[in-house]
Amino acid sequence: MAWDLLEEDFADLTDWTDNDWGNGVSAISPAGQLHQDTVDAASGTSGARIYQDIGSIGSGDFTAEFKVKFDRSLVTAGTGPIIFTFGGATENIWVRFSSTALLVYGSVYNTGITKTWALDTWYTIRIIIHNSQTDADFYLDGVEQNTDVDCANSLTVDDGLCYIRSGNNDTRQEWHTDYLYIGSGQQVPSTTSIKKVSSIEYASIKEVSGVAIASVSKIAGIE
Repeated sequence: MAWDLLEEDFADLTDWTDNDWGNGVSAISPAGQLHQDTVDAASGTSGARIYQDIGSIGSGDFTAEFKVKFDRSLVTAGTGPIIFTFGGATENIWVRFSSTALLVYGSVYNTGITKTWALDTWYTIRIIIHNSQTDADFYLDGVEQNTDVDCANSLTVDDGLCYIRSGNNDTRQEWHTDYLYIGSGQQVPSTTSIKKVSSIEYASIKEVSGVAIASVSKIAGIE
C-alpha cells in the first residue's frame, strides 16, 4: 500500500498549522491521536481546525483513508459538524459527518455512507476519488458502501491543502482521529492496509480460524 502523498499517524502536529478559533482545541491526546474539541456551543464562536499543505495532489485519481471516533453525539440537522477536506488540482473534496451519514459535496451534499455513528467507536473511512476527481467511492471498515458519488463542486480549488476541522454549529463537537493517509491512484482496501482484526494487531495474528495467516488470502471477504 503506497500512501505516497501523506502518511500521518499523529505522533505530533509539527507539519500542521493550528487554526482553532475561540476556545476550540486541537492537540495530541492521548499519544498518537489527534483530539479536537470546540469546547463551547455558542453558534460557531469556537471551533477546532488544523490544516496542512502536502504539496500537489494533482489532477488524477487519489485515495484518502482516516480513522475517527466521536466523543459527543453529532447533530441531527444540517450537513454535519465535522469536516475533512482534500484539495485536488481539479476539485476540492469536502466530506462531512452528520449523525446518520457521511456526506460529500458535489454542488449539493450527497450521501457516501449511511450510518448512525456510535460514541467511542473507531470507524475506518476510505474514499477513492476518480473520474477527473468528480466521483467518489466510499468504504466503511473495509466494506464498500457507495460508488460513483458526485463530488464535483464549485468551491475554489486548493491543490494539496487538507483540513480536519469543525463546522459552525450550536452543538459542542469533540472527536479523535487516529490517522490520515492519502495516496495516488485508486487503492481498494486489502489486508496490507488492515491494522487490526477484532482489536488484535494484524502482525501478531498467526492463525485465523485455525488456518496459518501466511495461507490466508481473504479476511471477511476482503483480499
